Amino acid sequence: MRYKAILLFLILLMPAGLLGCEQRRTEERVSYEVGGKVVRVEAARRSVTIAHDEIPGFMEAMTMPFDVRDPALLEGLASGDTVRFELVVQGTHAWIVKIAPAGAKGGS
Repeated sequence: MRYKAILLFLILLMPAGLLGCEQRRTEERVSYEVGGKVVRVEAARRSVTIAHDEIPGFMEAMTMPFDVRDPALLEGLASGDTVRFELVVQGTHAWIVKIAPAGAKGGS
């Protein structure tokens, strides 16, 4: 009887273990190279709003704010600038790690 109870317990735990694996996969860090036009810079909020191009397989073109963890990336940016940036996405979080004028190499 005890053997059956243990086996039933393990069988019931299996779906929870699989869900944990799925959660890890969605937490994978992915980065995208994106182009767009700066609409607004909010240095105090560490945010920049960009009208960006489509990000194939991830997001259609739209205008939206992006977090910038390193405030130095916002220095010299102004509304109307055309930029290229690297967007990192991990789980439900996204932020810019590099940004530079379009045509420039490397980024800030």
